[in-house]
Amino acid sequence: MRIEKLTTALLLSTGIYLTTRGAEGVVDGDLRTVTGRTEAVMRDLGLRVTERKIEYDDNEVEFKAKTDDLDVSIDLEAESARTTRVQVEARRNLVEWDKDYAQMVIRRIVAKR
Repeated sequence: MRIEKLTTALLLSTGIYLTTRGAEGVVDGDLRTVTGRTEAVMRDLGLRVTERKIEYDDNEVEFKAKTDDLDVSIDLEAESARTTRVQVEARRNLVEWDKDYAQMVIRRIVAKR
């Protein structure tokens, strides 16, 4: 119960919300820190990275990955020196998106320390 309350508080503090194709939120941590957390979460979830574009000078990082039934896109963009915008999309097919999975990925990035 305590962990569930903590997770809810983290979600509210980061402002995670659903988009038309996934989820998005602003996460505490600079771009490099959030990139490391994102890579750890992808490993934990067994995501197979198919493309990685890291441009710290442009304040952007992009990952493309796959599961057995999803194509996952994770975009990171520095909002400030201490926060990073995270956008996750998880596509099942040409017309179906898994917003719950996308939101779960962001929750795990937020919780990763």
